[in-house]
Amino acid sequence: MHLKSILLIILLTLLYGACKPKEYTLDRQDLFTVQLGVLEDEIDFFDRSQQRLIHRNGFVLHNGFFYVYNSSLGKVMKFSNNGDILALLYTPRLNIPLQRLLGDRVWDHNFNELEQVEISHNSYIYAVDHTFIKESGLFSDITPKRIIKVFNERGEYLYFLGQTGIAGEPFTFIDTLVPTANGMAVITREDDQWRIYHFSNSGELLTVSIDINAAILSSNLQDIIYITDIKLSENGLIAYINATHVHDNKNESVIYIFHTIENDIIGKLALPALHGVYPYTVLGSDYLQRIYFYAFNFKENTYHIMIYKSNQDNSNLQKEEEITLRLPDDGILPLMSQLYLARNGMIASMSIHERHVTFSWWRTDQVGSIMRVATDE
Repeated sequence: MHLKSILLIILLTLLYGACKPKEYTLDRQDLFTVQLGVLEDEIDFFDRSQQRLIHRNGFVLHNGFFYVYNSSLGKVMKFSNNGDILALLYTPRLNIPLQRLLGDRVWDHNFNELEQVEISHNSYIYAVDHTFIKESGLFSDITPKRIIKVFNERGEYLYFLGQTGIAGEPFTFIDTLVPTANGMAVITREDDQWRIYHFSNSGELLTVSIDINAAILSSNLQDIIYITDIKLSENGLIAYINATHVHDNKNESVIYIFHTIENDIIGKLALPALHGVYPYTVLGSDYLQRIYFYAFNFKENTYHIMIYKSNQDNSNLQKEEEITLRLPDDGILPLMSQLYLARNGMIASMSIHERHVTFSWWRTDQVGSIMRVATDE
């Protein structure tokens, strides 16, 4: 073989290696455990009829702190990453008398039914709560709707958000809260209609999207499409619509790229299932505007993360990295686990077991190109 041919092969190999997405496997770092119970620094899985409702709990990772919300007790707990409880926002009527472990870092507020919590970039607490609206003259015909209660970083209640802004008409159902550079986005769902509201940090309604449904994703009436999730870019301009296409008795996951100001589909990406079995779901976006997708491999007890970067006009996504996140393999799987993507690219988990909850993270902020992101956000 000629020297030029050998050099060409070497060059092509190097170029292929440089263009191929990087792959990493990371071990999980378990940080702290919260016990089952009703004290200030504990979590309760049960309602008053002793029915276990593990899905009504969640967490947010913000600036290295864990904000854990517990619907059964109507409270939000702020923990350091080594498990010290730092603050508590709670509903007195749902809790036993406090131990007063926190002094003036305890704030009371009467939640009706706390559903989810998110933290804005300016550290305000946004809490989705039920409000009960009488729909007709019949007393029995009272249906719960949702408002978003806003608290500052000191736990002081400021106002609630509805569809038109401060003190607006309640939402029917809120799927997701997403912090953005300018405030908070609210993604709502009613039957098969989705909508995105953008609010400023002061509670002003900035924009509302058109109704997002299967009809805007495909003009072919024969297509069977289900929207399963919507996440936003960090600047709030781009929505990533996770949809399932059903054809030939098979499901295919397709990500539609939707411009929230122009109200238009500007691109799409087909995501084959991991190993042909485990579907991918949108996890979120970091402040470098990269979008993260994840699939859970039940057989290997791992999460597989794919990180994509958009092009200049946001119409196309290119894969940058793949990360495998290992879970502990002690023979006992959690009842449920949740992932959360922080703004700096770190991924944390909440694993719910029979008698406790474990909080962990993977230092994805130190992998490959993610090392450019500061760990303190």
